[in-house]
Amino acid sequence: LNKTVSEMNPADPTKPVGQKDLALEQSDRVLTLLDRYAGKLADPSTSLKEIYPLVTRIQEEVDLLETSAADVPDEKGVGRFFKDLAITANVAMLKYQRGDFV
Repeated sequence: LNKTVSEMNPADPTKPVGQKDLALEQSDRVLTLLDRYAGKLADPSTSLKEIYPLVTRIQEEVDLLETSAADVPDEKGVGRFFKDLAITANVAMLKYQRGDFV
């Protein structure tokens, strides 16, 4: 459970990268950043001001995820996963911006 998606299923440089593959890589980045975000929130020695660059990065990555996943069909629930991940990340960022953690 300590591996990222890209470590478990490395990309084959000989295969063309499709929209679904791009969205999977992007979702892996978002999940990794959210994990770091949760760790920083749990650390009492980390101020909310110190977390701000991470929040900005998460927002940028979620925007990229939404763009790359926009045309991915919902086969086996993959499209729904991308949408749910983007919503979860957006809600977390909204809570940060709203000041829920002050």
